[in-house]
Amino acid sequence: MFEHQPRDARALEESREIHRLLTAAGYRLFDIDGNGPFDEAAFVATARRGRVWTFVAHAERPGTERGAAGNGHGARAAVAP
Repeated sequence: MFEHQPRDARALEESREIHRLLTAAGYRLFDIDGNGPFDEAAFVATARRGRVWTFVAHAERPGTERGAAGNGHGARAAVAP
């Protein structure tokens, strides 16, 4: 969980960098109300609106990247985006 609220246009690039860093590390980003996961544009827009500034970075489970979920038994099931 982290707080982020850009103060000006320059800080919007910081929002993009935060998103890139966390998604590259395997996290999906949500706001504290559970909206998401946010792609980069949606994260930046949400942060820019300033109505919410607390976000949750949720680690993807192994095997769930790009829509495939492993159930631990060798089978894979589709995961809604």
